[in-house]
Amino acid sequence: MNSSQIKQCASGIVALLSLSACAQTPSYSTYQYNGKEYFHVPYTLTVDNMVDVESISTEQLITDGGQFEILIKKEAFPIRAPNRQANIIARMPWTDQKEKLNSRIAAYNDIKSVLTGEATGTDVVLELNPYVDQDENGPYLTQCNVFFRVHQGQYINHLGEPTE
Repeated sequence: MNSSQIKQCASGIVALLSLSACAQTPSYSTYQYNGKEYFHVPYTLTVDNMVDVESISTEQLITDGGQFEILIKKEAFPIRAPNRQANIIARMPWTDQKEKLNSRIAAYNDIKSVLTGEATGTDVVLELNPYVDQDENGPYLTQCNVFFRVHQGQYINHLGEPTE
């Protein structure tokens, strides 16, 4: 094989790898609960894909039922959102169950540590419901909102069966 053939072969391999990467569907999982399908996305939050997280104290998190929100850069989110005009809002929903707050506070502190440079990233699980629909290309967001995965008040940071 001469150098011209090697270059052509290498270009072909690069093109195939690029097409393969583009053709892969985003990583997501579904979970059935009480007859409803829930879409979950494992996601690593980094300084490159987050815009901001609201600054709140632990006391305020407790008062607010563990509720907080972050902004994820729209171009960095792995699920299509054809109607989005702005960034993706990821919300930790409120709970009235005080014993379920620790996992929410830990998630918030892990996210803050990424933005302050103390950590390079933190893994979370986001739930696309209720703002999700599907077509032949897979799930897509109908709004610019997602939630942290919660089951019966507990933040669940893994896919599959919720264990508390």
